[in-house]
Amino acid sequence: MTTATQTPKRTTIKDVARAAGMSLGTVSGVLNNGGCFTDETRKKVWDIANNLNYSPNLRARGLRSGGAEQTRGKSGIIIHITHMGQDNPVGNEFEALRSSMLAWNAEKMGMFPITYWYYKLKGFQCPPVLNGHIDGAIVGTPHPEVVNILREKIPMVLMDVPFSGAASDVPMVNIDSRYGFTQLFALLKERGHRRIGTISAIGNGEELLNETIYANDLKMAAMLSGMDVHPDCNLVVTVTPETHEAKMAEAAEHFHKYIKSGEITAIVCPTMSYSESLYRKLSELGLNIPEDVSLTGMEFGYAAPQHDVTSITYNWQGLIDTSLEVLKSLIDGKKLSCREFLVKPGFHPGSTVKNLTTR
Repeated sequence: MTTATQTPKRTTIKDVARAAGMSLGTVSGVLNNGGCFTDETRKKVWDIANNLNYSPNLRARGLRSGGAEQTRGKSGIIIHITHMGQDNPVGNEFEALRSSMLAWNAEKMGMFPITYWYYKLKGFQCPPVLNGHIDGAIVGTPHPEVVNILREKIPMVLMDVPFSGAASDVPMVNIDSRYGFTQLFALLKERGHRRIGTISAIGNGEELLNETIYANDLKMAAMLSGMDVHPDCNLVVTVTPETHEAKMAEAAEHFHKYIKSGEITAIVCPTMSYSESLYRKLSELGLNIPEDVSLTGMEFGYAAPQHDVTSITYNWQGLIDTSLEVLKSLIDGKKLSCREFLVKPGFHPGSTVKNLTTR
């Protein structure tokens, strides 16, 4: 006797309302972005809907509106989901430029993006995704819950997101930072440098810049280039936006004696925020860059680094174009050759690396 395979029970809006302890009207209003509801109510409803993998019954909607059930065709609309560390993107020049670049390049490929600003404290609340209006997503948030919400709904690509075992099945596009640091060390070595200092931070739980990976790529590139990281100048700190300046002042004080003794001739940082702060702090201690010590780093934005720091530069054009190409392949049902796509960074020669071979 054979037993028929049972179709998994579909989550309905009644299930969401029951789990939330709210009326159908309230849940429907929240999920359709209507009514005046508190942030707490909205977050609770969306969290439950996402956790239960709820999606509207499009057939029932069609019957209610008098339309016939049809297979949804491609809308051409994609969504760029980007994480914010604050509740408001207004005034964020970096995000404005990146969104404009993505929109311009997507339209040339026949795709039309909308941007969804994801703020973790409010949870993921996005009706266009829930209602099946989106063909695919470019995701720029490191939070696993976003990947889990989208995984069963639409094709997606992670752009500039740290590798995670929970998202190993999702294609990702990242900067090849090891290649970039190898370029930096080749320049340092060519100019006579052999021993450096470096500073990086331990993760804060969010790992938005994924400093651990960048720091590891830096050290691996140093080793492969035959460059020595001074064991006493391999600083790892706990830093927040509030403590950044104080921590950089402490680091500058620490590096100062090794610079004066000639034990290190250059400092390489995994992020430009450290390089720029150290430039100021070392100058306040009476040191000149690059006469007393060379300084390099990695720039994540679009503008040239402050103080003309010699640096790896993020190739946002390459990241965006590659992410769009991968997403289009997924939407079209094509098989991918790999899961991780690495984009070579740019390079800014700058003026902060001294040539020691001319001594």
